[in-house]
Amino acid sequence: VRRKSTDVLMVTDDLVARCLNLMRTGMPDIVSVKDLLNHVNISRKTLEKRFRSALGSTPAAEIRREQLSLASQLLIQSDMNVAAIARQCGFANSGRLAEAFGRFAGVSPSQFRKNQTSPGLRLVNN
Repeated sequence: VRRKSTDVLMVTDDLVARCLNLMRTGMPDIVSVKDLLNHVNISRKTLEKRFRSALGSTPAAEIRREQLSLASQLLIQSDMNVAAIARQCGFANSGRLAEAFGRFAGVSPSQFRKNQTSPGLRLVNN
């Protein structure tokens, strides 16, 4: 479970840190690099370079990671159905969430939720 007190990623690049914060607080409005670029005055190429330098990953990968992290939180902490969680996290539909979540956690969102409520089973990949 993600906690605000430990939800700090040390990033020395202020722009990258600002983008990460926008991703974290902007779901479901920040679901693509284009959405992110609408909030910062920088070219896509420069943004990509700065993310690779600061994090070793791309803005798109970080957006997807944030979407899936939020989805896993909602699966654990809420009784929202998968379609509602998909919308809340910026996915077009529950099928898209299920596809991405399967690659992320190795199970469907429903199975993930079931595993979290079973004693001794924990699968959190964030």
